Amino acid sequence: MCLLCLSAFPEEAEIKKTAVIYWWIGEELISPLEGQNGEEIGYKVLETLTEHGFIEDVVVKDRVTSSCRVRPFIRAVLMYLANAASFSDYLENSERNGNDDYFHGRNHRVCLLKLQEDDSTSSNSSSFQRLRRERDSDLECIHTLFNVNKCYLDIKLHWFWKMKRVKTLYLGRCNSKAVQHIEVKSTKFLTGMTHMKELRLLSLQG
Repeated sequence: MCLLCLSAFPEEAEIKKTAVIYWWIGEELISPLEGQNGEEIGYKVLETLTEHGFIEDVVVKDRVTSSCRVRPFIRAVLMYLANAASFSDYLENSERNGNDDYFHGRNHRVCLLKLQEDDSTSSNSSSFQRLRRERDSDLECIHTLFNVNKCYLDIKLHWFWKMKRVKTLYLGRCNSKAVQHIEVKSTKFLTGMTHMKELRLLSLQG
């Protein structure tokens, strides 16, 4: 399950290791053990995935950074397996039409993706249009809202009021490029967090 989370990231994306580890902790895919916290276990999982050739460390000037990437030929397999395991329907919603930036797992995961070069502030971006069409019952089932690489977030207040079962709320940046920042039209939607009684992870980095 930890490995399938990596299917959400675009090809060649440099992924901050702490970002995926916190995602795993938020969804309780990994749990602390006696003498070890969740973050330490997460790094061990990443080491195992590296040893088995699923991911590779990002190296800059012969120095291993705090980021990793999925090997290109592995990513295609991960996307197939994620879809087959009902972890997500990423293949159906994104790859098929080529310009969709929405990733919605049938196991209650929503990831915001920018698959096009120009990511405008327009509220017509497909990921948010799809969220607007979600029924209240669907919003209440969401456990994870993870911003993969969207820079402009037009989040509506009522979405957060309905997302009462969210455990992982990662709105900040998760790639290794420090120049990326996140913009929102308003922060009023954050008041909806008062209903998120199961929230385990909140990231506003960037």
